[in-house]
Parts: sequence; C-alpha cells; structure tokens
Amino acid sequence: MVELAKKVIDKYGHIDILINNGGISQRSKALETAVEVDRKIMEVNFFGAVALTKAVLPYMIAQKSGYIVSLSSLMGKIGFYNRTGYSASKHALHGFFDSLRLEFRIRI
Repeated sequence: MVELAKKVIDKYGHIDILINNGGISQRSKALETAVEVDRKIMEVNFFGAVALTKAVLPYMIAQKSGYIVSLSSLMGKIGFYNRTGYSASKHALHGFFDSLRLEFRIRI
C-alpha cells in the first residue's frame, strides 16, 4: 500500500481525499461460517481500509490537508442475523476511524 500511495504522490503531487469503500459481505449463520471466511472478511473490509489509510495519512499530514472517508453500513452500528463476520468488520471500522478522528482533533 505504501508503494501505491507513493506512486500517486509522484504522479499527482498530492492526495486530497481517500474514500475507503471496498468490501465483501457474508450471509450465513455464525456456526456455519468457517473462521477462514471471517478472517477474509476482516482482511478485506477492515485491514484493507486501515492499511490504505496508514499509507496515505503521512502525505496528508505533510501537506496539511486532506480528507479520509470510510463508508460502512448500518450493520456497523447494530448486529444482524446471518451477517456476523460482516457486521464485526464494520463495527471494527467504526472503532478505528472514530479513534483516529479523536487523535487528530487533539492534534489540531
């Protein structure tokens, strides 16, 4: 991810906005869902957004501007049957980005 962010900076000179919108879903009962599926959902939905954000954020700090948007789901606020892994990944996004927002409010 860091290499990709650098390529964008090298080509365009800055990054104004990052929109984290990638994700996969799941429709199965918790006990019928393999742990490998839960891990894949977390890897894509949570760690993908975190890795990309951490790659881009230093450039935004250096340029003293930029916006990060992370799209989630209602299931990031409330659980829903047959969506345990998906809901967990969206809850994790809310926790990470709420905390990140607070870190930068304190910095300013």
